[in-house]
Amino acid sequence: AMIKAKQQCAKLNSDDNTNKNDWLSALSNLLKTSILVAAAGREFGMLSPDEQLNLLREAEDHSLPILKVSDTFDEYVWRSFQDQALDLYNNMGIVEKKQGSLHEAVMYFRKALEIKSNDGHALVQ
Repeated sequence: AMIKAKQQCAKLNSDDNTNKNDWLSALSNLLKTSILVAAAGREFGMLSPDEQLNLLREAEDHSLPILKVSDTFDEYVWRSFQDQALDLYNNMGIVEKKQGSLHEAVMYFRKALEIKSNDGHALVQ
């Protein structure tokens, strides 16, 4: 699933005729897939914390430029992307917190709160 999501983003990114909302949907799918793979790896002990963070940081690298241009997308597609970015930062914070890296964890939870100031997951951490 991870490879397919990356390939889909790369394909749409390289096509000049790609609808921007289709591209954002593909990016949302990449974020969702990265989050699920990292969470499953964490829960079942299949990925080390560093491997989880690398996976999540790679997804973050794809999404950072998009978070700055929200006004150019369909509202529904944009909200879906924001939800995935919120989950991404919460998961990054959880991994850092479990490793004892509290400063980094707080940084990620604050990024989640920048997206949604009343997010319960980030607030309770």
